[in-house]
Amino acid sequence: MKTLMFQILMACLLILSCTNKVEEKMEPVSKPKVNFRQDGILQIKTSGDKETTFAIEIAQSQDERVQGLMHREVLEENQGMLFIFPETDYHSFWMKNTYLSLDMVFIKEGGEILHIEHSTTPFSEEAITPSVPCLYVLEVLAGTCKAQNINIGDKVSWKRP
Repeated sequence: MKTLMFQILMACLLILSCTNKVEEKMEPVSKPKVNFRQDGILQIKTSGDKETTFAIEIAQSQDERVQGLMHREVLEENQGMLFIFPETDYHSFWMKNTYLSLDMVFIKEGGEILHIEHSTTPFSEEAITPSVPCLYVLEVLAGTCKAQNINIGDKVSWKRP
């Protein structure tokens, strides 16, 4: 009986020591800080003829679109990310690994805003899909669209330097 108890105790100690080693190996890896890269300028002309200008980072390749603003902890009020897709479709987004709450502006080929998703939830894995197909999506800080009176039907244009 003593031998059995000793074996059980040793097995428990072995399991505990292995668990600690696994936990040590699973510590979060710190991600390198990603700085904003200005690729162009985007302007939105509202129905009241007001223009709002953003410095934009462009996500055009598949890898850039997948990465998006994940792991970013800072985005200035006058900055955004423009996603350019190869074709018009119902492009879905999620907020996995995204620290910032965002406004997502879904835009059709001619530059007209079709849908706005206001104040997304950081880290959410729920799909955000517009009600209409689009070709472009602009992400800006949450609250920007309301503060700048940006609405469906407003016109968007951009240029690269």
